[in-house]
Amino acid sequence: MVNVLFLVLAFFSLGSTFVLQPGIRIELPSSPFGLQPDRNPLILSIVPGPKPEVWIKDRKFRLEDVPRIISLNKTTDPTVIIRSDRLVPYHVVTELVNSVLAEGFRVVLAGQESKSPTPNP
Repeated sequence: MVNVLFLVLAFFSLGSTFVLQPGIRIELPSSPFGLQPDRNPLILSIVPGPKPEVWIKDRKFRLEDVPRIISLNKTTDPTVIIRSDRLVPYHVVTELVNSVLAEGFRVVLAGQESKSPTPNP
């Protein structure tokens, strides 16, 4: 019984560390491909709306402010993961990707793993 209690406690304490950004609900587009992210990437989340919002470390920013903010967050791992809701217009995602690349970061676009089989070329 003590072992079960210990396992449940361990599960709940470790389970919360796997959440990327709590409180920001984004419906990612699906993809049959997946990559492992780098060790300590910077995560940008784009939320749809009349003026799309960019969230970095639980803070909301305007799209124009992103280059300045990420240049302040340069680390030894220059990787940025962009999590964009599927309802965000493509030109907004492209604009954000271009501004991140201009700051010297690598960009990874996040997606939701699809359950369908991989299409044949």
